[in-house]
Amino acid sequence: MHRPGVCSVTLLGLNMCLAVPGRIEKILEDNYALADFGGVKKKICVDLLRGVKVGEYVNVHVGFAINKIDEKQARENLELIQEANTNPTLTYGEYSTD
Repeated sequence: MHRPGVCSVTLLGLNMCLAVPGRIEKILEDNYALADFGGVKKKICVDLLRGVKVGEYVNVHVGFAINKIDEKQARENLELIQEANTNPTLTYGEYSTD
């Protein structure tokens, strides 16, 4: 099922939404933070988490930090995402902002 504004990947016949690990670079006003996703920096919402600190890693889904993870988990997840990006047997769902 396609949901507007959501990136998804189809793996082994299962359609999954992705959460991407990011490192908190700066805490901003109004429960926002600046997160680094491998050199790409984005403003994210941290409303769903308590006590997010600079230097911590979080999984981000559609702009929301959904859970904290350690650096090892973040690196492993990024490696899996990179593998999915380079594996020609995977198919990707549509991306839409409609």
